[in-house]
Order: sequence, then structure tokens, then C-alpha cells
Amino acid sequence: MELMRYLAAMRRIVGNMKEHETINKDTAEKMTKAIAVVQSSLDAHGLLVSKKAIDRIGGIFVEGNKLEKSLESTIESFENTLCDELSIKVIYMVSPESAYLLESEKPLFGESANTAFPSSSYDITEAGRCLALSRSTASVMHLMRALEIPLHAMARELGVTLKQDNWGEAINLIEQAIAKISADPDSKSFFSEAATHFRLLKDAWRNHVMHARSKYTEEEADIIFRSVKAFMGQLAKRVRE
Repeated sequence: MELMRYLAAMRRIVGNMKEHETINKDTAEKMTKAIAVVQSSLDAHGLLVSKKAIDRIGGIFVEGNKLEKSLESTIESFENTLCDELSIKVIYMVSPESAYLLESEKPLFGESANTAFPSSSYDITEAGRCLALSRSTASVMHLMRALEIPLHAMARELGVTLKQDNWGEAINLIEQAIAKISADPDSKSFFSEAATHFRLLKDAWRNHVMHARSKYTEEEADIIFRSVKAFMGQLAKRVRE
């Protein structure tokens, strides 16, 4: 952890100093840098008591100041405060392989799907977070919600107005519109495959998760996540919300 690395750096700096020694510019700059990183990390994690303690240490390390007492004991006191504060926090550990689902700065389903279906971004992001935190069924629920946007977008593309969110009725209307396409075989093939995929998603996953009929394991949710990602990426080639 970055926090622990910089705490170790602070200890090394202090270990090379003597009581009553005057703090020079180089030492002040190194300590200020380390403290700033620790402060930022504490602030980001809501460790406010520990942040006040490190703020006090920061006030000591000013060029020209003299260390009037052992700073090692001051840092040790800070570390004890940090341990006490962490002991009353609930901390979730996420595997390195899943960390990107929480921290990715890029759209989880790629730029093309994000551009085509921006209204799905919230549920896609939440699906990723739930998957990372082992909330598998919740992840699948968000994925099915995310698919509502491209379903309605495809209907509009075909001149179909959907008056309700019943997927069965919506897909029936979409398939009726597709059947009328005659001048563009490529479009007919594309939309036919998409409609079939929507029906498969409805029967395999949506009906079950949205009506509390099934629970999903992490492995199942991961498969569904990847499947929906690939499908929305394919839809984005021709459909926009």
C-alpha cells in the first residue's frame, strides 16, 4: 500500500535525525512530500482522527525548526492512532484481477458502447462494482437494466414505439418490423440476430433475476457480464440511443 510505503519513508528520515537537530531544506522537503501523500490517503479513506495526528507532525517539519523531543515516539503515537481507527472500520478486500471493475477510468464496456448508449453507463458501472464485491445477483440485475437502453434504441431504429418495458412484447414488435425489411439484407440479418440475442437474454437471465427467481454465482455473473459487454459492443456498430 502507498500509505505504508510512505510511512516507512518517514521513519527512515526520522531515524537519521537526532534530538534538537535543526531541520534542513532537503529533509523538510522529503518529509513534506511523504506527509502529503499520507494526508491524501487518510483523507480519501475518511480517517480523520489519524489525519489530525499527521497534520501535527507536518507542523513540526519546517525548515529551520529544531526537534525538541524524539519524533520517533510521535510517529509511533500516530501509527497507534491509525491502527485504532482502522480497527473500527469495515474494510473490503478486492482481488487484483477485479480491481479494474472499481477503479477503471475508462468505460467498462468500451468507448463505442459508452458513446452509443450513455444512459446505460450508470448500471454498467454498478454491475462492475457489484461483480468486484461479490454481489453477483445484483450485478446481473444491473446488467439487465443496462440492456433496456439498447433495446429501446433498436426499436426506434426500426420505427417501433415501445409503450411498456415488457421484453416479450417489445421483442415481438421488433421482430415484426424486421420481417418487413426487404431492401437491405445486411440490416435484416443484423437486427434479426440482435432480436434473437435479446430473446435469449430475456429467457435465460432477465426474467429470472428481475422477478427474484434465481441467484447467481460469481462465475455465472462474470460470464453474463462478458456476454452483455460483447453484445452491447456489437449493437453499438449500428444502433444509437
